[in-house]
Amino acid sequence: DTVTFRPATSSKQAPYIVSANGVVSHWDAQGNQIALRVQGHVPVELELGGHSVSLCALVANGKRYSGKVTERGTLLFNFLRKDTGHALLNCQA
Repeated sequence: DTVTFRPATSSKQAPYIVSANGVVSHWDAQGNQIALRVQGHVPVELELGGHSVSLCALVANGKRYSGKVTERGTLLFNFLRKDTGHALLNCQA
């Protein structure tokens, strides 16, 4: 298998991974959108940070996830599945 990891250009506003309980097998930032995939052995949890991360929403497996803002100001997504599939994170500028 080939893993593609292409980080966004450095910017304070660009979302970044704080933690994930699975393997990030794809991360491709293009403008305000990030195509991603996380695969694990248990239902996936993905925590993102960044200046405007609270404005982000994620679509995975045909379902929209808005995430929960934590006390630290990060955004936590909890999935019912062990694989996000090909997901798309959309963040407002």
